Amino acid sequence: MPFSDFRPPVAQLLALGDPLDGLDEISYRELGLSEADVPELCRLTQSGTLYGDQADDLEAYASVHAWRALGELRAEAAIDCLIGEFRHAEMDDWVMEELPAILGQIGSAAIPALTAYLKDDSNEIWARSTAAASLTAIAQAFPESRERCSATLSGELTRFAEQDVSFNALLIGELITLAAVEAAPLMEQAFAARAVELIHAGDWEDVQIELGLLERRLTPKPDYFLETYGYSFPTFRESEPKPLKATADKAKKTKRKQQAKSRQGNRKKK
Repeated sequence: MPFSDFRPPVAQLLALGDPLDGLDEISYRELGLSEADVPELCRLTQSGTLYGDQADDLEAYASVHAWRALGELRAEAAIDCLIGEFRHAEMDDWVMEELPAILGQIGSAAIPALTAYLKDDSNEIWARSTAAASLTAIAQAFPESRERCSATLSGELTRFAEQDVSFNALLIGELITLAAVEAAPLMEQAFAARAVELIHAGDWEDVQIELGLLERRLTPKPDYFLETYGYSFPTFRESEPKPLKATADKAKKTKRKQQAKSRQGNRKKK
């Protein structure tokens, strides 16, 4: 669909540009968006044309603004639309970093759909991991949902023997974030079965320390990168200058811009 097909006030999202350029505090309601615009925002999110070859840099970020607007509006009607974007998680860091927080804003109404998505192992690992992170975000924003979300994540971890070791590690990471001490016995079983990739969450001792169950390591800390990939991850020597935060922020922004350009080609496969 042509960009001119989007009507105000949603159409102005096509010109906002990179969300990292001082737009984190933007209020979409102040731009005139309201609950009445939810269908149009979903249409913008799902627009294949938006990521075609004709999309410029400004327009390529419009879907991120649409997601954020839906989060600010706490648009329960957009839950399925937003979860549908999870399928792009592996190729697009915006999905994994933005959508959990946005669904966290929407709240517990998203839990049933997220649970169903998480349990469906026909979905790819990174997409399911985004669903898991979304449940964590909801639990953090709405503490009354914490037990429900933790139980869902633990329920998935019970399948550790048949699941990818990276996915198990990511589930454990979410449970650590929720301080889910009640899931510690299950986590220990997964580690004992060597069903957890160590570079994501560390080993069982690391997890116990994170959960407050162990004060300090009882054994020397292994080189997890070496154990997983056969070589050590390069580290900075004490004599070498460490990268400044500004340099790291610039690198992150450059990466995001590159991803936005790649999305223009990849997303038109929708």
